[in-house]
Order: sequence, then structure tokens, then C-alpha cells
Amino acid sequence: HRQSAREALGEFAEGVLHLVAVDVLFTIQDGDLELARATTEEGLSLAERTGAVSQTSRFITPFAAGDLLSGQAESAHARLQEQREWLQSVGFGSAGYGKAQLWSLDAEALIALGRLEEAADVLTELASRAEACNSDNLRAITSRTEGLLLAASGELFAAIEAMDEAVEAHLRCPRPFEHGITLLEKGSIQRRAKRKALAKRTLEQAVEILEPLGAQIWVARARDELSRIGLRRSKAGDGLTPAQSRVAELVLSGCTNGEIAREL
Repeated sequence: HRQSAREALGEFAEGVLHLVAVDVLFTIQDGDLELARATTEEGLSLAERTGAVSQTSRFITPFAAGDLLSGQAESAHARLQEQREWLQSVGFGSAGYGKAQLWSLDAEALIALGRLEEAADVLTELASRAEACNSDNLRAITSRTEGLLLAASGELFAAIEAMDEAVEAHLRCPRPFEHGITLLEKGSIQRRAKRKALAKRTLEQAVEILEPLGAQIWVARARDELSRIGLRRSKAGDGLTPAQSRVAELVLSGCTNGEIAREL
């Protein structure tokens, strides 16, 4: 009965690991990156102790997402690239939602690092996987990633068009959190393109979707983007704008310029 016991333990471990991975995703969504990292490390340790090595991929994505949100793009890319190459080496084919996020997050990490040609290569792989799955959700994520890449290349209006395609795909396959993130990114690009009225409306929609989900990091970013719309040069005695006040608070708390940039 030893083999049967081992199989039962393996099934139990996989169930526990699945729950832990879901918990990590919710914790990141709530904005508690330290707790998410600690929970991820527990999950990885459990996967190794129980021999469920194949389950470690469940935790690479949230671990890297936490790195990326913390401004550690290089670390995020290193984790994601290693996992992508391993999946390709074992013949991993069409990607479902969870696995495909490895590609989208890695592209975002490379964009953050300014390595746009490499990001474009990863995006090409992501697009082929999205089509293989015939998934509107993956098409939405692909178009959003394309929009981020175009914006990083300075092609703001083309980036907005890509974000429009992502929003349309989200409407065909509702996933509120992903939809909210796309609206946030679209509104940010619209603001940069000086489309202030449209940016305001888009960012307000993002807040309406993300706030009930408790996605505090993204809600804070959306509100920060809103505070930057239509700012005028302040006159003496006008006081600081919300964005200026936030920078001042960070300076007074002892943050460096790099830390302030990552926080904003």
C-alpha cells in the first residue's frame, strides 16, 4: 500500500499547492507584496518537500509579479526567462491563462529594462500561444502587452489602438481584474498622449472596476494618474497638487530619487 499512499499524498499536496498559489494571487491583488513573497516561498518549499516539482511553475508567475511591482525588473525577468525556457525544453505547447502570463510578465519586465527588441520577441511567442488557444482573454493580454511595448517605443497613438483591441477582447471574455489593469494602462497612455478628457474617463472606469476587488496598488496608481491630468503651474499660495504632495511626503520620509520613481 506504500505506492497508493504516496499517490494519495501527491494528490493532496497538489491540492494544497493549488490553494496556496491562489492565495498568493489574491495577496498580490490586495497589495501586500511582503506577505505574497513569504507565502510563495512556503509554496515552493512545500513543492520541493513533496516532490511536486512540476507545481513550482504555479509560483514563478506571482513571485516575478511581486518583483516587477517592487521595481525589481531584472530579478523578475531572470525568474520568468528560466521558467519559459524550461517549459519550451519539455515541449510545452499551447498556453492556458496561467502559463501565458509568464510570457506577458516577462515582456513587461523587458520593457521596464528598456530591452524592447527582446520584449518584442517574447510578445511574438505570446501572440502565437493566444491564437493557438483561441482565447479572448489571452488576446486581451497580448494586445495590452503590445500597447505597453508601443508606448515604450514612443508610438502612443498606436499603443492606444492596441489597448482598444484589448478592451474589446475583455468585453467578450469578462475578467474584471485584467480588464481593470488594461483600462489603467490605457488611461496612462492617453494622459501621456495629451488626451486628457479620455484619459480621465478611462482611469475612472479602472478605479470603478479595481476598487471593489481590493486591488490597492493599482487603484493607488490610477488615482495618481488622475491627479496628473490637467495640472497647471501653481501660483504662489496655491499649495501643492496631490501628486506634488505625494512626492514631498516621500522625500520627507527619506526615500531616494529611485525609490520615489518606483513608488510613483
